[in-house]
Amino acid sequence: MQYPKDTSSKRIVSVSTYKPKFSTGSRRRRIRLYNVVFLFLYLYQIMWVTSTIGEPYRKFLEKADREGFEVMEGSTKLRAELEHNFADINDPNRRTKKLGWFDWMDMDIEELAAEKKKDREKSVLDSLPKNMRVPSRYATEFTPTLILGILVVLHALVLLMQYWSVAFLVWINYREIDADSFELPESMIELDLEEDEMRVAAWKKDPKNKDKDMIDRAITNVRSDLPTHARIVPAKGRHVLVPLEYFPILAMTFEYHRRRYVYDSESSEWLKIRCGTDFGKEFLESW
Repeated sequence: MQYPKDTSSKRIVSVSTYKPKFSTGSRRRRIRLYNVVFLFLYLYQIMWVTSTIGEPYRKFLEKADREGFEVMEGSTKLRAELEHNFADINDPNRRTKKLGWFDWMDMDIEELAAEKKKDREKSVLDSLPKNMRVPSRYATEFTPTLILGILVVLHALVLLMQYWSVAFLVWINYREIDADSFELPESMIELDLEEDEMRVAAWKKDPKNKDKDMIDRAITNVRSDLPTHARIVPAKGRHVLVPLEYFPILAMTFEYHRRRYVYDSESSEWLKIRCGTDFGKEFLESW
């Protein structure tokens, strides 16, 4: 962190402010640049994988024609399956059940291996070597499919790392800004009492706000060049990234552990908002 700021709380070591980088869209829904990059990579890779559909099957047919062995499909496969299933039908010593726990005691090692091999060969395709097994007509090439899988895993890791590490989340999505490098306009943080009273009256009349106790006075139309998040370095525990909120009079604030902090530009410090205790009893009676 290049511009850490101190706080008035003993539980927080420092706070840094950040704004999104390489992103477009509204404040709440931003499209990250790495998602756009992955999207183009996905399109290119899917086109590559699609263009190789049927290539393994075509190469296998050329290999079978060149080496002179039969392709196990269609009537050839059915005939081979029939011959494989009834090959030992006239053998009086053929087994009718699987090997038991102690049947190996009456066999030689070679005979036992041959019997286990027969149990594994459920069809004629199992008895063929791998280089003679017919691939699917719609199979794709190995290399582009492998690269597509690696791309998906890499994208998943990028997303998961943002949940596992605040440092990685900040590094890939945000750019640090010095809290003293900008000034909030007066028109943004000043509170018009007449306009505020009209907003409160309209808010109370809205039936949707019956269960709410207080109107939200947070400023929503914040300029794009202002920071949107704060990275908190606690005295104990992991770093935390919290959203910044702008309020009239208070200006830039954030909430951490149900306590709100406001930035004081004069002291370059984040101050915890505390309840006032320096007024007398007369004030409470009149208030």
